[in-house]
Amino acid sequence: MHYHEPWGTPRVGMLTVRMRIPACHSLKEKRSRLRRLMEKLRREVNISISEVGDQDVASSTVFCCVTVASDWAQAERRLQKARGMCTGCRGMTLVDSRTERLI
Repeated sequence: MHYHEPWGTPRVGMLTVRMRIPACHSLKEKRSRLRRLMEKLRREVNISISEVGDQDVASSTVFCCVTVASDWAQAERRLQKARGMCTGCRGMTLVDSRTERLI
């Protein structure tokens, strides 16, 4: 017996990113820098973002990007674009990232 998914089944992918912000010395400065990156990711990649770790640490952050798409290829393209933008973000260093398929 073959399982067929219902028509219109969404694909949900998540990218977890850990970044270092070496020249940042205050939480206010960190949030300002992070806000600019998150706004750019939302606008250019069409994903949702939330900081999920190191909220009280000025020199690092952990955040998740989530996207909903009609197929895995589209979801993975968006998450890889987001990862690339994090890699090229001036003043921040990508330490680690992980991509997961949620649905």
